[in-house]
Amino acid sequence: IATHREWMRRNYIITFAFVTFRLAGKIPGLYSMGSLQEVFTTFGWMSWTVPLLLSEAFLAVRRLQAIPSPKVAAQ
Repeated sequence: IATHREWMRRNYIITFAFVTFRLAGKIPGLYSMGSLQEVFTTFGWMSWTVPLLLSEAFLAVRRLQAIPSPKVAAQ
């Protein structure tokens, strides 16, 4: 069940990449950072990679916290 929850979290992040992309388009001054194609390509990739990377870091920390330390296990 825990593995399924992790994969569902990843799927929701990728599914909501479209929403993230649309919200990034409302950032003021965004379109002056390069050509329209460059900005769309960059935010197209960033809309799913950055949230997925943050999610993976969060999941890794949770997995590490779930492992009992050797001192606690020896007692």
